[in-house]
Amino acid sequence: MKKKDNDFSIRKVEHGAEFEMSVRINKLVELNEPKFTQTVHWHDHFELEILDSGSALHLINGETYKIHSKNVYLLTPSDIHTLLIDPAFPMSSLCISAVNFNENTISEELFNELMSLKQPIHISLDDETYESFKSILILLKKEREETSASSKRICRHLFSYIVLKFIAMYHEQTKTKPPAQPLATGVNARNLTYINKAISYIKYNFRDPELTTKKVAQAVFLTPNYFGEVFHKHMGISCLEYIKKMKLDFGMSLLIQTDLTVADIAERSGYSSISYFISDFKAEFGLTPQKYRAKHNAEHPHK
Repeated sequence: MKKKDNDFSIRKVEHGAEFEMSVRINKLVELNEPKFTQTVHWHDHFELEILDSGSALHLINGETYKIHSKNVYLLTPSDIHTLLIDPAFPMSSLCISAVNFNENTISEELFNELMSLKQPIHISLDDETYESFKSILILLKKEREETSASSKRICRHLFSYIVLKFIAMYHEQTKTKPPAQPLATGVNARNLTYINKAISYIKYNFRDPELTTKKVAQAVFLTPNYFGEVFHKHMGISCLEYIKKMKLDFGMSLLIQTDLTVADIAERSGYSSISYFISDFKAEFGLTPQKYRAKHNAEHPHK
């Protein structure tokens, strides 16, 4: 059933600039509570979630995925999502464990590998791996509560194991290859690190209507000209085009996951002008936002 305007809240889940990692274990999620099923939200951090028990529909960036126990998925600051009851398995309760983190939690190399994964960033665990993940999460939570000089290093190493295993299983289950393929001409390994840092920065900040190539370049400590050249060589589009695409993809997700007005969606997607948003949206998706929403609702009347 399609939700009405006053059924929705939309929010950003924040940890703040100094945040590096937090751990939740066996959090109970009641799908019949509006704060879970009628809240479309995004994070200012990355989140690796393990579904301990239950099943549901995960609506993320306009696409619906079935999730069930022992599934693990990664959410980034550019993803908007919510949980829905799966009609095939009408369970009202889920149990979820999670690690919230940012790019400083793990090594550059590991973060670069995470950034290379494509949605849906989702795997299924076998029983043995699931039990090992949960054991590590318990250790992580304990170390997070310690104040010793070594506790932070221990946390990084424990979580790095989970991330490494997650990446390996992702490539195995999706039949994709790790990022060992040749880099684009003119892009060396160090430049790739700058690009991935830039993409992370954009994921955090693309909703800022004043975000420019110069600001992104400054964030990764490169000159705008050099950064723009390297970014285009590796990504195939300019940094500004990449930012615009991220805004439009975010706007498209809001369009089909909420009943927000087009003006509100334009603003939340980082546009200072609704006319520019409508024009760019039509150029990207072939329809105006209103017609795109009407077409989607006609094709998915149950949502």
